Amino acid sequence: MSIKNVFQNIEKKPKEDKEKLDLKVKKSKETFFKRYIKRDKVILAFLVVLFMSLFLRGIHMNYYDSEFLNAELNKRIINNKTLYSTRGTIYDNNKTPIAMTYQVSKISLNTYHLNIDKHTDKLKELAILINENPEKLISDLKKEKKNYVIVAKNIDLPTNNKIVNLKIPTLNYELSQKRYYPMGEVYSQIIGFADSYGQGIEGIELSKNELLKNTNGKDIYIQDGNKQPIASVETIKGTNGKDIELTIDTTIQTILNDELKNIYEKFKADNVSAVLIDAKNGDIIAMGSYPTFDPNNISVSKQEDRKNRVALDIFEPGSTFKPFIVAKALSDGKINKDTMFNTRPYTIGKFPVRDTHVYEQLTTTGIIQKSSNVGTSKIIAKYPRKEVHEFFSDIGVGHRMKQIPFYQGSRKIKSADKWGDLDVAVMSFGYSLEMNLLQLARAYTMFTTDGKLLPLRLIKGEKSEDEVKQMITPKAAKDMREMLHIVTLKGGTATMLNLDGFNAAAKTGTARKVVNGKYSPNQHSGLLVGFAPYENPQFIMAIRVDSPKQGGYYGGVVSSDLFNNVGKEFLRKRGTIPTEKPSEEKIK
Repeated sequence: MSIKNVFQNIEKKPKEDKEKLDLKVKKSKETFFKRYIKRDKVILAFLVVLFMSLFLRGIHMNYYDSEFLNAELNKRIINNKTLYSTRGTIYDNNKTPIAMTYQVSKISLNTYHLNIDKHTDKLKELAILINENPEKLISDLKKEKKNYVIVAKNIDLPTNNKIVNLKIPTLNYELSQKRYYPMGEVYSQIIGFADSYGQGIEGIELSKNELLKNTNGKDIYIQDGNKQPIASVETIKGTNGKDIELTIDTTIQTILNDELKNIYEKFKADNVSAVLIDAKNGDIIAMGSYPTFDPNNISVSKQEDRKNRVALDIFEPGSTFKPFIVAKALSDGKINKDTMFNTRPYTIGKFPVRDTHVYEQLTTTGIIQKSSNVGTSKIIAKYPRKEVHEFFSDIGVGHRMKQIPFYQGSRKIKSADKWGDLDVAVMSFGYSLEMNLLQLARAYTMFTTDGKLLPLRLIKGEKSEDEVKQMITPKAAKDMREMLHIVTLKGGTATMLNLDGFNAAAKTGTARKVVNGKYSPNQHSGLLVGFAPYENPQFIMAIRVDSPKQGGYYGGVVSSDLFNNVGKEFLRKRGTIPTEKPSEEKIK
């Protein structure tokens, strides 16, 4: 090869290499741009998908989760404080509170963050303020490593302020309200009680709950990161409950409560109940039964002891019912006080009608004085059955009183066309029909008001829905007062009544109780209904001693102490002037 050809080859090779290099570069650029464009498309697509996801999530949150998100936001920046209103206060007839509401606090500690050993002295002071053993409290707190440990409840505000002033780290208090009954068991069966939420559960607290109940207000505010208020959002005002004033007199109610307990213990009775009403207007002055309960400590009470037996328990009134058919016959002119009756025992079918003693004959006055079953059965026989049914219904048998603000036990008299001869006879002396003690006491108002049957009232200011009914003539009412007074004199069944210068009138009853469908010879209700002074009655009292087991069971025996002690105090408090007790011969 010539030298020329060699140089030509040398010049030609770089030229070819350059062309190849340029081609590679060109291909690399094309590959790079293709890859870049592809990646860009992927990123763009990802961004589009991400945006759409966020957009759709935003729509979902706005339309479907807005309530939840707002609530979560409010928890963090909006808080509220309860503005307490007050449940209505219940007063006695002298405006003394007998059911009231006051603020209490609940004390708590965060023992997880509290250095107990460092604050031992303050914790001991806390224990003393809440009536706890200091060493026990500290020991218990060391065992409880929690963010929230309740230390004490129902702390009054003065004590709460002393506790706060101890400045124990992590200590917190929460205010609430508590219902308080200053007289304890004295009013318990009348008032009942309300729960910790301010809801009436029994008694007047329940029946008048809509009137008594309150609605708490609320202060809504914005808080900072330290949960301190920085701006008010809204203030919702609460409303206080309405107050109620009763006709009950606390002095008489307290004495009645004590005497019920005395009779219960003296005669070992199952229970004892009594009610005292104003003989002039039907206001209930005192009522209750024993055993009873403390509404400030419901957890240890028994359901049976919480019953308002004066209104709830129904029973056969026995001989205390006899004056009614006698009064009707006097009023209708069918008899007078001196009408003579054959009162020897007789039978209806195979059933005997007899008295505890055999009396050949008695006057109308004698029938009441001696409590003759035979005599009253002869008087009721003068009437058609339908007329008797209407009269008994009119005096309240089987009818609940509208003005009594709690449930009342009651049982309708069976239809007159279903009465047999025996039914008619035994109804005249208080069997085969049932009443509660309020109904029985009310029925006696016809004797103290010239023949008018008064409605009873427990809450002042309430207009009566029950009618005032003229049941018997004024003359018949006067005759009944005189005859019922004779029951308290020698030869009557209520001779143990003694009101120290006041002349009483009364009717006793000793009703056998039904046990397992039969009248028991050993279980009785000892009953007494009386009023005083008989010349111008100021009060009526009805008493029932259920199943006395020692010391006697006759109505006059088991009830007289209660009647005497409560009645005397009522007349003294009212300022009634004593009357000289007339001799037995003055009334015939």
